[in-house]
Amino acid sequence: AGFDAHVLDAASKQQITADGYARLVALLFDVADRICGGRVALVLEGGYHLDGLADSVEAVLEAAIDPARFLAGPTQTPGSLMAVVIQKLIDLHAGAWPGLRVSG
Repeated sequence: AGFDAHVLDAASKQQITADGYARLVALLFDVADRICGGRVALVLEGGYHLDGLADSVEAVLEAAIDPARFLAGPTQTPGSLMAVVIQKLIDLHAGAWPGLRVSG
């Protein structure tokens, strides 16, 4: 879990909030439940804005404890370009992780 894409982190100029990181982790736990018996490992990598880092770690741990809370809102369907990128990533990694090809 690297948090250098946090909205407060000037190094990356990306816009992920602490709740955004929590949503990503909740989605990860949801997928893990479906394809690998819920097995997930989280490793703290870091970030450069200490407040953003602290808020993000807290939110991610909350999502690990109760992912349903962060999955309640609607999920956007990826646009056509993002769908192509996702499919290419699945094709690239499915040899090592066959569970990526699970439908649904």
